[in-house]
Amino acid sequence: MQDDTITWSDFAWDNGCEPTDPISEAPNSVTFRRTNYAAELMTAEKRVAAFPFDQLAHEGRKFLWPWQWGWRFPTDDI
Repeated sequence: MQDDTITWSDFAWDNGCEPTDPISEAPNSVTFRRTNYAAELMTAEKRVAAFPFDQLAHEGRKFLWPWQWGWRFPTDDI
């Protein structure tokens, strides 16, 4: 990693209770320019909230977006 980039890797499903489940279709890693990354995070909540939600696929389970269970964007500069 360089000072002007951020890299995501090792993509996996994680529910906090069971071992992680790697996502085989995901790329090995994704690298962002730090300035672009911060700008994208500021608009992520609105874009993710616009995703379609299939109620039948989640029947019997309550679905919450991360900000609905207390997750918040960091307030410090990235």
